Amino acid sequence: MFFKRAAVLGVCLLLALSAFLFRQVNAEELSGDTSLSRFEHARIGVQTGTSFDKMVKKNMPDAKVAYFNNKADLVAAL
Repeated sequence: MFFKRAAVLGVCLLLALSAFLFRQVNAEELSGDTSLSRFEHARIGVQTGTSFDKMVKKNMPDAKVAYFNNKADLVAAL
């Protein structure tokens, strides 16, 4: 019981932490350009097999994509 509760708490903490690790962009930084084209040549971390993975392949073919098996690996790579 203790280990199950600890595992659930660990996952919750990891998800909460991942929300704070990703840099937020405010409206002034966007300068009106909200298209995906500004990220075409950016380095992007993607969890393999997700809808975001498919979207990046389709809409940003020139992006430098780093693939990860799970969110923990993706966050650890930051």
